[in-house]
Amino acid sequence: MFNRIIRNVIHKSEKRIVKKLINDVKKVYGKEIILFQIAEACLEQPDGTIRDKIFPIVGKDKLKNIIDEYKKKGPKYQSLLHQQIRSSYASYYRRMVQPLLENVTFRSNNSEHQPILDALGLIKKYFDSNTVYFPDDEDIPDCLPDKWKKRIVDARTGKIKRICYEVYVLKKLADRIRCREIWIEGSFKHKNPDEDLPNNFEDNKEEYFDDLSLPIDGDVFIEQLKQKLTGALTTLNDTIPKNPKVRISTQNGGRIIVTPLTPQAESKNVGFIKKYLQEKWEGTNLIDMFKEVDLENQFTHDFISYGQKTYLKPNEISERILLTIYGMGTNVGLKHMCAGNPHISDHQLRHIKNYFLSTDNLKNALSKVANALFKLRLEEIWGGMPIARGKSRYVCKWVTSLLKPATTLSAYEL
Repeated sequence: MFNRIIRNVIHKSEKRIVKKLINDVKKVYGKEIILFQIAEACLEQPDGTIRDKIFPIVGKDKLKNIIDEYKKKGPKYQSLLHQQIRSSYASYYRRMVQPLLENVTFRSNNSEHQPILDALGLIKKYFDSNTVYFPDDEDIPDCLPDKWKKRIVDARTGKIKRICYEVYVLKKLADRIRCREIWIEGSFKHKNPDEDLPNNFEDNKEEYFDDLSLPIDGDVFIEQLKQKLTGALTTLNDTIPKNPKVRISTQNGGRIIVTPLTPQAESKNVGFIKKYLQEKWEGTNLIDMFKEVDLENQFTHDFISYGQKTYLKPNEISERILLTIYGMGTNVGLKHMCAGNPHISDHQLRHIKNYFLSTDNLKNALSKVANALFKLRLEEIWGGMPIARGKSRYVCKWVTSLLKPATTLSAYEL
């Protein structure tokens, strides 16, 4: 939410300014030729006047268009963009930011980003103030690059403009959150990056880096990555004329088109498993499997309606939930799901979709089915592990969550 607000402030402001400038500016083509003609005329008759020698070559109106084009594309564009961003933030988006800052706690494991957190505290302190500038005796954290300071410092008084300072601090904060240099308490996507590491990472750091075939020294890793990327780009550049799988398109600015790789041959054991499943459940439709899972676990009974009253019977709700999920999940559509069910209309399925298919209901249903699958697993193979997965040619079981690096206890090659 926070990143989306900051992105909207900047991107929508850019669109407004670009649209406005396009309407105002008339692009001048062939400026290199114009420059050549002016230079040639100046060298041939250095004592001539501009009106006599330059205007016959380049008209006064064309020179005016060149000046206007440069002004619109140059520093004036940045100034207009800054004014638009500040205006959009102060008049609309600022009221959304205040409750976020008051209810969200930001943290950082790097002391280098502490000035940004201090700046947030300063912003919250003066958020309800009506003053244009920060007080002279207030300590302003210096966390912004020099190219931004000329936008937030009043050239006449040298004071810090409060609203402008907020805009650029929040932009800096959004960038740091995106790369997780600053994290949010209680968040999952933007949580503390140290939580992604195993508990014994510091004690067994060398072992983990060795398993990943990575050097411990960050500078060595960066140098190796640079060499690898440079070598790959050099090879691509040298082999493009003779490479049948890579070509440069003449459209859209010369995009590089890469031919998809040839699929690998299927493993023999995967073929054996497919054959066994086909022999055991030959001709079983997906909707039948879907229905059997519900009869076994009754996960549709946990779907709660958004409405205040429910007039349908439980078995009618279950039937329509299964048809709705199947129609949406397989991309068949709700209308086609009613073709073989004359007692159900697409209007009724849309009602189920709007009032029953909520995120929480679907999460609870998935959790119930997953727990039932865990109970069916053979403990002599998987033990008591809560997580298992298949990847490439291996089926593995893991100690902890798949979101965290963990040691594989067992691996079975297919």
